[in-house]
Amino acid sequence: MFDDELDINIDIPTKMYISYIGTANPDHSFDEFINYILFAIENNSFPDYKFLIASKSNLNYLFENVELKKSIDNGKIVLWHNKFMTNKEINKHYLDSAIVWNAYSRTTQSGVLPKAYMFGCAVLTLEKNRNEFVINNKTGIYLKSNSDSLEITTAINEILIKKEYFKINCRIFFTNIFFYKSMIQKFHLIIK
Repeated sequence: MFDDELDINIDIPTKMYISYIGTANPDHSFDEFINYILFAIENNSFPDYKFLIASKSNLNYLFENVELKKSIDNGKIVLWHNKFMTNKEINKHYLDSAIVWNAYSRTTQSGVLPKAYMFGCAVLTLEKNRNEFVINNKTGIYLKSNSDSLEITTAINEILIKKEYFKINCRIFFTNIFFYKSMIQKFHLIIK
């Protein structure tokens, strides 16, 4: 359960990031996300969008890759890492994101999915991790593989074409499922 931290209207034109938000680890398929970024940049897949990586993890090693360093230096990749982020900073990352990577190889429910929905961000997730918290083609898109760059590109394009549709559905889902006020009646029934 979450409080609703969205305190302004979601402005679709400001949603300019395809994002990875959270700890960079193998279970969350961080390397697959990085590989996809390299593919997308090489193919100029989303010229009007940037990639955001916001993580408390130390990602200095990314600068060792010439293409990643070049993309970070020219602003195609926005990198926030190796430091504590305030809740306000984290919320701003979600607010500015159109899509959030949730295509984890192993999934456990964390705050990434509800926070994404709270701020109207669609998610990419894996078909093998299908659950009741992602509605395919409504709050996100299921991928057969998180390493199939063509499939990921198709899914991202589908979401970007319908950003407003996904934003509305994500907000509705958040409000009905994750927002604590939606549970008040159920709690009253339990404690009676």
